[in-house]
Amino acid sequence: MAAARAAPPGRGRGCPRRAPGLRTPGRIDVDVSHDYHSHLLGRARIMSDTIFEHYRSVLRDIDVFAETAHDGAQAPHYARYGVTPDAGEGWMDLYQIDHGIAIGRCTYSFREAYDTTYTDRTEWLSVRILLSGSMHLSTPGSGGHAYEGCMVALKHMHANEDHVVRYRYPPNETFQGISIDVPAPLVDELFGGRPLAGHSGLLRPSPDRCYAVLDRRHACQRHGIRTALALLGTSPESAVGRLQIEGAALQFVAALAGPCCLGAHSRTRVPRPRHRVAVDDAIDILRHEFAQSHTIASLARRVGLNECYLKTAFRQVTGQTIGDFLRHTRMGRARELIENGRMTVLQACQFVGYSNPAQFAAAFRRIHGIAPSSLK
Repeated sequence: MAAARAAPPGRGRGCPRRAPGLRTPGRIDVDVSHDYHSHLLGRARIMSDTIFEHYRSVLRDIDVFAETAHDGAQAPHYARYGVTPDAGEGWMDLYQIDHGIAIGRCTYSFREAYDTTYTDRTEWLSVRILLSGSMHLSTPGSGGHAYEGCMVALKHMHANEDHVVRYRYPPNETFQGISIDVPAPLVDELFGGRPLAGHSGLLRPSPDRCYAVLDRRHACQRHGIRTALALLGTSPESAVGRLQIEGAALQFVAALAGPCCLGAHSRTRVPRPRHRVAVDDAIDILRHEFAQSHTIASLARRVGLNECYLKTAFRQVTGQTIGDFLRHTRMGRARELIENGRMTVLQACQFVGYSNPAQFAAAFRRIHGIAPSSLK
């Protein structure tokens, strides 16, 4: 986020997430002329450069992240960072795409709890999608709020002033997710001054005033989780990968401004509370026991739910089958271990539960678009 990209960190030891906010967009009269759109996209690109460079400047001052080399010719607006070995493990990256949109992705954990404060600016719309892990945010005068996995949250559009936010991250907990930051000029055009909180009435403001969390019934909740899984499972190192990343992010931004977020929630099937708890338990099992062999039957027994109900509810919540979710989890972990130099391809293959290197390489390529050997 550059947070879940988790938002880029603040200063101090650990990984604080910068949770940029949003300036309330004013209503504009849309001129469909070529000059207007050229001007709008020009403003959007300037704003995106500001977002991208802002995050990079923040990360330069954080000693727990170190920028790693990448092919700048292929992705001129891309930066990747690894967690320093003494602080923890994992990575995060920043990627600027077309239309002035900035994407962040992360998968990391820290050995010690992290607690820091950060001055939150409100200059763009921020979307945070958290797949795993948790963080606690609070502002002066508020008790704060805990944000946990399988969450899609948006920056309040009416929060148009800077404020100090306190971030707290627990130790030894994998924080995984993405962030999408949309420049204010593009927000103006997409929403035309409409308050985002009015979308379906399904945004639940949090006590810290930082984010509004999408209700589980919201039509864009499942779309957001599916988008995060797609972004984390795709490499920007190839042209195909970059197109897939841009396409997934743009589709989700369009969905936020489209009819699916304007009252269509009544047509979205929502798992019963008991089924939702079972899905959360199943997700925890798959994330912590990714190297083990799992069947639908064994998983259903462990979470106390009928197999058919579990398969249906799991797809409703994550947008994926149980098998697809497990493969993405395994391949994400394998890539992290290989890129960080902690394991060879063969070691990573065995670590994530594959006995056949050829099958592992084929699965890795399907998820990431590249061969695992190319990461050496």
